[in-house]
Amino acid sequence: MCEVKLAVALSEFTKKQVEVKIGAFCKNLIPSYLKSELRSSFSTRGNCVTIYEEQPAFDNPKEWIKIKVAQLRFNPEAKEWTLYWCDQNDRWHRYKEIEPTPDLDSLLAVLDEDATGVFWG
Repeated sequence: MCEVKLAVALSEFTKKQVEVKIGAFCKNLIPSYLKSELRSSFSTRGNCVTIYEEQPAFDNPKEWIKIKVAQLRFNPEAKEWTLYWCDQNDRWHRYKEIEPTPDLDSLLAVLDEDATGVFWG
C-alpha cells in the first residue's frame, strides 16, 4: 500500500503519462498467442500505479485473478518514480537495483528485463 505521506493524487499530466506508457507496456507485455491464458493490467491509487498479471482462476476458469507484480510510486516533491516488488505475503519492498528516477521508461525497462526475477519469477 502507498505510504500515507505520499498518497496524493497524480496530476492530470502524470495520469495521462501513466495511461499511455504503462497502458502500452501492459498491452505489449503478453504475446498474442498467450492472451487467452495471461493478461497484464494496472490500476492507480493516489500516487501509486500497481501492475498486475492476470490469469484464469484454477477452480473457475471464467473468473480472472490478479497477481501483484510491481508498484511504481511517484514522489511529487522530488518528481521521481520509485519501483517496488511484492512478496508472497503481499508486502511491498523497494527494488534497490535502480534509484528513484523521473524517467518512467527506465523503470519499465527494468521491470521488463527483470534481471533478479522478483517481478515475473
